Amino acid sequence: MGVTGSGDPEITWPVPPGQGWYADDLDPIPDLPRHTELLDGVLVFASPRTAFHSDAMFLLESTLARTAPNHLAVQRQMTITLGPRDRPEPDLLVIKADAQTGPKGIFRKALELSVPFEIAIDLTAIDRRP
Repeated sequence: MGVTGSGDPEITWPVPPGQGWYADDLDPIPDLPRHTELLDGVLVFASPRTAFHSDAMFLLESTLARTAPNHLAVQRQMTITLGPRDRPEPDLLVIKADAQTGPKGIFRKALELSVPFEIAIDLTAIDRRP
C-alpha cells in the first residue's frame, strides 16, 4: 500500500505501519529507491552521489582492501542492522572476514563489524570552490 507522490503519478511512496518500520521490513518493501536506509523507524532516501564522492569512496575502499589484515574484509554500501528500527547504509564497512555471507548477503548485523565507527567529513567547502 502506498501514497502517490504529488505531481508524478508513477511514484508510489510506501505508507509506514502505525508503529513505523522495523529493520526486517526494509527488504520486502517493493520498489524502494537504491540505498534506502531505516533510521529510527523512518525510511530515508539517499540523494544522488557526486563523481567526487564516487572517486573518494573508490580510493578509500581500494586502499583499505589492500592494507587490511587477512582477518578483515571491506564491503561497500551494505546496510547494517543496529537495532530493531535502525538499518543505516554506510559507504564502507570493515567486517570480520569470517562473517561474509557470500554474494546473496544483503545486510550485516552490528556484531559482525570489526571497526564500529564512521568517518564523517564536511566537504561543502571543497565542493563549492571555484
